[in-house]
Amino acid sequence: MGGIAHCCAPAGYAQLWRLLTMAKLCWHIHTCLPKKRLHAITTWKTGWALIVMCVLALYYIYQSHMPPEKDVFTIRFFFSGGIGNELFWYASGLAIASRNHMAFHLEKDLKIRKFFNLTEAVFVDGPEYGSRFAQVKERQCCCYNPSLARPRESPVRYEAYLQSWKYFVDYRQVVREQFRPNADLLRRARRVLDDALATLDGGDPAVGGHRTLVGVHVRRGDMLHQENMSLGFQVADARYLRAAIAYFARRHRGCTFVVCSDDMAWTRRQLEGAANVVFVSAGSAILDFIVLTLTNHTVMTTGTFSWWVAYLTGGDAVYYNQSSRPGSELAHQVCTREYYLPNWVPL
Repeated sequence: MGGIAHCCAPAGYAQLWRLLTMAKLCWHIHTCLPKKRLHAITTWKTGWALIVMCVLALYYIYQSHMPPEKDVFTIRFFFSGGIGNELFWYASGLAIASRNHMAFHLEKDLKIRKFFNLTEAVFVDGPEYGSRFAQVKERQCCCYNPSLARPRESPVRYEAYLQSWKYFVDYRQVVREQFRPNADLLRRARRVLDDALATLDGGDPAVGGHRTLVGVHVRRGDMLHQENMSLGFQVADARYLRAAIAYFARRHRGCTFVVCSDDMAWTRRQLEGAANVVFVSAGSAILDFIVLTLTNHTVMTTGTFSWWVAYLTGGDAVYYNQSSRPGSELAHQVCTREYYLPNWVPL
């Protein structure tokens, strides 16, 4: 990693730099005085006294017209996060920093910077360490902790997941605006979705071609790795997927189910024969993500990827209520009411 960006230098260094700059300015003023007047009023001692008084006067004027420097809030990336984890880091960090009138710093290698126009953070060259940063760790990744929402020290660096909607409940609109995909990705995702829907018959003729799109994300892949299974992750089964599809078919007219998965072969087998289902492979995880946010409602499975699909889509959502094994480390880490939104339905 590179060094800390200049914007992150301690406040004392910044003030010293200002004083030196003002001294240089005053020296120029001193040397530009008319020679005769300069000879009449100054020896080398009185000349330096003039410079000092000038520096102090300019510094007082500067300080009286400048707002105080913000304290710093930052998050350490202690593992390589996927799209969902990084979205939580950004959303929760943005809200915590804004609520407490702090500058929000993140490392430049945040992957989602390539996909969204993130304007509410200062991106620095590398992780911010050092004794001046208070270190704070969370106890549970997917629970809301009021003390984390109000940092007691500054500058402060969190080692945390911060995966609860409660951290940014008052910043929902700002978060949604920050996570608006860039124009090229959005255009490509719409084309993928349009091409997929063109393979259908045009919807149910009984409702005049009206189509309610339900995004279905089926995550298996990394969740079947031994490490994640040992922690307590459980993948959604075929029973859940069929129950979720039936739920939306009863609740909304003219449903078309847009299915994305990291294990499309398994998913196709489980949903074989299901009506009004279109399988979409956009070619990358971020395109799958954006395609799903273009639907009206969401079927979630295990993990934060579909959590954010549901949040940004904004319609009805159902989630798999057995995503963590009872008694496991993961089950201890998740507070259901603080992780899932209150209007999302468990199945």
